[in-house]
Amino acid sequence: MMLIKWLNFRRKSVTQLKFLKMRTEEINIYQFSELSEKVQQKVLEKRRYWNVSEDWWQYVYDEFTEDHPQYEDCEISHSGFSSQGDGASFTFRLDSAYFEKWVEALEIPEWKKAVLVHYTPHFYGKRNTSHYSHKYTVTIGRETYLHHRQLIDEFKEEVYEEFERHLTSEFYSHCDELYRTLENKYDYLTSDECIIEGMEDCEFYENGETY
Repeated sequence: MMLIKWLNFRRKSVTQLKFLKMRTEEINIYQFSELSEKVQQKVLEKRRYWNVSEDWWQYVYDEFTEDHPQYEDCEISHSGFSSQGDGASFTFRLDSAYFEKWVEALEIPEWKKAVLVHYTPHFYGKRNTSHYSHKYTVTIGRETYLHHRQLIDEFKEEVYEEFERHLTSEFYSHCDELYRTLENKYDYLTSDECIIEGMEDCEFYENGETY
């Protein structure tokens, strides 16, 4: 009995399919450049921040650390790009070779250069607040080895202080450079030009929705 019922159901279903008619609809598909100006703008605004939704800055960070190897253990932070207090900075431990190169350029006797290098302090950049990321949130300092402290005379102290001022100036300059690079990268990634380049292979319905 169950087999007969199933066969009857199947026969009815096949009979009903005979009456279905195929229908073909034509849909126009567009390249971005073929959309109306109004729809193009709608698409651009919808995708405005797609390129900066994840860690877009990592490439800039990596490039900066590669270009400035004197900053060891470099940890970068930034915020931007339209609020008061925005900026970029980084903490670091200075490679001693950078100080030695600076000393070598001083117009002092070679034996004094050797003494300065021998007692080289540990120079560093340490963050002094977690609320912002601009260059003034990092303090440049130095730490002298304990067994060297009693041997730091007035001459050495003056030279180390002079280098610390030089290092601070360089640091501020590099922070400004880093921030400009990040801002330029952000502006490009959110520009019409970059968004359109990323849609080269995309197709759209007339209303701007992706096909």
